[in-house]
Amino acid sequence: MTTPALLPRTGTLILVRHGRTAGNGQRHVGWLDLPLDEVGHAQAARAADLLRDRAIAALHSSTLQRATATAAAIQAGRGGLAMQCHDALREIDYGDWTGRSKDGPPLRLRHHHIDQPMPGGESLGDVERRVDGWLPALLAPLTNGETVVVVAHFWSLRLLLGRLRGLTLREMLATRDYKPGNGSVVVVPVQATGDEGPPDRRIRCGPLLELASDPTPQDSAA
Repeated sequence: MTTPALLPRTGTLILVRHGRTAGNGQRHVGWLDLPLDEVGHAQAARAADLLRDRAIAALHSSTLQRATATAAAIQAGRGGLAMQCHDALREIDYGDWTGRSKDGPPLRLRHHHIDQPMPGGESLGDVERRVDGWLPALLAPLTNGETVVVVAHFWSLRLLLGRLRGLTLREMLATRDYKPGNGSVVVVPVQATGDEGPPDRRIRCGPLLELASDPTPQDSAA
């Protein structure tokens, strides 16, 4: 009698962008540690409500307070769920551009700062490398068929998903299916491949399911 092969397990990755702050859409916020505004708190509460009936194995957040406050809303009422905070999930560091109004000269981040850091800050490539170095933390629960929630920012979330899909930075910039607005909640089914190697070889991402989104155009991060 032969032993049937084990079917690959499907885990669930849930990507949540933090709720709105007073600076979103107005300034280049980056590492400026602004709190959620009234709308942002409502968005965080909505994200928590959408996920209330889901069993969550791990909750990861950026260390910036707009992300930790959003994650705390999701964590509330889940006594055994710890929030794990990581600098690797922070937004891009705008350096000398931090706090500047978006009404001024355009930054053109995707044209001038893919590889070249902003003065005193980071490039998109820098963010990709720090997110990529953190990805192994996701693999164990996802490949075991569990649900993991990541609460972070426009660029760190986009780059995280791009790396899991096995995309280069420039390929990720060309995609249009994931440009998260404030408070957005997106579900990504993740199937273990059984392969060894980097994260994008060990898992395969399925089609995205958006549970909540901000209708405001998201052409740049904050």
